[in-house]
Amino acid sequence: MEDAPSDADYRRALVIINPVAGQHEAEATEEALLERLEAAGVDADVRHTEGEGDAHDWAEQAEGEGFDLLVVAGGDGTVKEATGGLVEAEILALDVGYLPERSAYFVLMVGAGYDARLVKDASRELKNWLSHFAYILGGLKNLFTLHTAHVELEIDGERRDIAAPTVLLLNVGNIGTMVEVDPGITPTDGKLDLAFISSPSPWATLRTLFEVVMRRASAHGHVEYEQAESVRFGASPSLPIHIDGELGERTPLAAEVLPEGAVFLVPDGYEP
Repeated sequence: MEDAPSDADYRRALVIINPVAGQHEAEATEEALLERLEAAGVDADVRHTEGEGDAHDWAEQAEGEGFDLLVVAGGDGTVKEATGGLVEAEILALDVGYLPERSAYFVLMVGAGYDARLVKDASRELKNWLSHFAYILGGLKNLFTLHTAHVELEIDGERRDIAAPTVLLLNVGNIGTMVEVDPGITPTDGKLDLAFISSPSPWATLRTLFEVVMRRASAHGHVEYEQAESVRFGASPSLPIHIDGELGERTPLAAEVLPEGAVFLVPDGYEP
């Protein structure tokens, strides 16, 4: 793999900002990004998303419009959309997850079951107010409707059956500053990490959730991990899913990793 380009290698940047998503003030974010790009001698064109698909379309068209750098600021869904556009334009770097039967990409994770229900109930307004405790509140709300599903997995072609209320497909171990599943999971190993949360009781499941959002990864006593290049699974009863925080349909689900599937601008000192 070639060395990553420095700021001096870029000449023209497309900056995509979702002003109503993510934990940021859009105006302050735009000002900080433009200041950094100007200092590096990079010309920038700023676009604010107004609806679903904007980030995807702009990212896909960026190279053809003469941009050699894409900067995205927003929530998980904005990054996911832009990544889809990048991959389709054949720009490479960090691993990306791909859902072939849904023609969708993910950067961070896909969750099925209990996890998807937490995402549904943790609204943007609630997360802005309560931060990571919004997930604890969602966990309590869903605790007494928690059901273990029979999950049939196919991991790199090998079958396995488990009983679990939730299954996670992870490309990263940390979700921003709010959630830590496992700091050892990296988007540079050419693998997806599966996490099966199979707590024996609702209260043990809630404890596991608390440990995750309080960033106590070593305390996850009811989480089992596997690595794979491709995964397929179904569940009985079927489970709701989310893709990078965006609610999807329900299982079954097929996923595969695209090694070095997209290039990202990340903060100084970032370690995947």
